[in-house]
Amino acid sequence: MGSKKEKIISLRKKGFSYNEITSKLNCSIGTVAYHCKNENLDSNGKYKKNTPEEIDKWQKFYDEGKYVYEVAEKFGVHKATIGKYIILRPNQTEEEKKEIEKLRKRKERKELKNKAIEYKGGKCEKCGYCKCSEAMEFHHLNPDEKDFGIGGHTKSWNVIKKELDKCILVCANCHREIHEKLKEDNWS
Repeated sequence: MGSKKEKIISLRKKGFSYNEITSKLNCSIGTVAYHCKNENLDSNGKYKKNTPEEIDKWQKFYDEGKYVYEVAEKFGVHKATIGKYIILRPNQTEEEKKEIEKLRKRKERKELKNKAIEYKGGKCEKCGYCKCSEAMEFHHLNPDEKDFGIGGHTKSWNVIKKELDKCILVCANCHREIHEKLKEDNWS
């Protein structure tokens, strides 16, 4: 089909979101944003400039107390673009900035966990449980091969996939049972 840039532009013109493109092409959202911005593609994948009316809508939504990333998600525009065009709240405290970043990271980790769960089949490999993603965990089959725990990391998807390939997906209950059995085996 062509270069990564051509694939990004093609998917964007078909209406795929930045997140969908990053998943399909296994690239960073920054790469997608860079190529779309250089091609001047709007939220529908069409060429255009941001109109004053659109920027006004962004500003109004932001002024309702929303964060830049929320404005970007709602209007399908990269957050860097939003930041360039709207007037940011000048009196945001350091505490507020930290809280925003904490919420953003929490959301990012949840999305990554859901992607990892989907990658591993979406259900517990022991009992078939699949109701709540919070109850799903990744058990390393060989602890000596474990490079890091799946969870609080913001590593690239390729690095995470390699680690996931060393794991099985289990629910929290089955995971506890696995570790209890391992303890019993070590004590015998």
